[in-house]
Amino acid sequence: MTYIPKNQIQTNLYTSGLEFLIVGNLTDYQGYYWKKSNGHKFTGRTPSDGPNQRLVPIAPPIEEEDQTGVVRSLRFYAPNTRIYDTLTAQRYTPIRIPINAYTRPTANDYKNGFFFRYFAKQRNQNTLFETNESEYELLNKETTLLNRNLYRGIRVRWSISRKEREEIFLVNKNIITNLENTRNFYGLTAYFKDDFDQFYTDKLGIIYLKGKRNYTNYTPVPDRLPPAYQWGNKNTEIVNSEVPKNQNCAICKFKLGGLCTKWNAQVKNNYWCKSYQKIHDPNKLDSLKNYSSTDKPSLTNEPINLPSTNTSNENITTNENTSTGTSVSISGGTSFGGGGGY
Repeated sequence: MTYIPKNQIQTNLYTSGLEFLIVGNLTDYQGYYWKKSNGHKFTGRTPSDGPNQRLVPIAPPIEEEDQTGVVRSLRFYAPNTRIYDTLTAQRYTPIRIPINAYTRPTANDYKNGFFFRYFAKQRNQNTLFETNESEYELLNKETTLLNRNLYRGIRVRWSISRKEREEIFLVNKNIITNLENTRNFYGLTAYFKDDFDQFYTDKLGIIYLKGKRNYTNYTPVPDRLPPAYQWGNKNTEIVNSEVPKNQNCAICKFKLGGLCTKWNAQVKNNYWCKSYQKIHDPNKLDSLKNYSSTDKPSLTNEPINLPSTNTSNENITTNENTSTGTSVSISGGTSFGGGGGY
């Protein structure tokens, strides 16, 4: 081997393995090695020790932090993988599929009458699932983060208020049918299972899911309660313009504990129906005067339990549109179009 000045090498270095590969047979090396000033490494204690086979470093695993904060390996580094990365000086970052995430309406969406929902579909089959706006945008621009060759996205304008429930149902159904046929987004109609008035409301504090009434935290409203059951008003504050001031279940004579004796169903203090009758017992009325805070029906920061859908993606999250208010007043007179998909 060509003479190398001693001040340009480091000798008697040692590796216990899983650090270098031997160029030629690409096997893991364990033992003594020496290093030149340019960083090249060779087997043996010194340049005069053995055949001095060239060594190359093994590329480390690539890791990233997932949404739960847990660091996970993106790739299993088998020997062939390490060899490939070492020789090509490249690291492989796998392309992921879109995440399964729900976008739910906010108070401002209910004022506007609609919100946008986003869906991802596998191109070679009718597998689709709901996603969020950021994933939809990634599917519609040049990116190496998502597998755009296998998946594509679509946006749906979804009506939720300011129309009659029957009209909401038909508008949303027509939009979905049209998108399925014109955009070849097959499976979209079946996804909803005839629940085209999902998230609809005509009463403050009430949301429809699967044709059933729910509170704004998506827990069911008892079927026994009348159609007029909705958010009430406390004292002189008018939160719900459809209800007279200072009328709510907490100060209704039919409420006994948490039960409404008129409808034989559990009710909430802040709600109201047309059967309301004021308590005439002053002592009882005074004790209920400050039954709660001035809370208003919130459509954000609530737990969500949407109807299950067929999906192979396990990472399901929820996504909210930004809203500056939580008070909603639903009234007729303004018509909004059903929109379309993009």
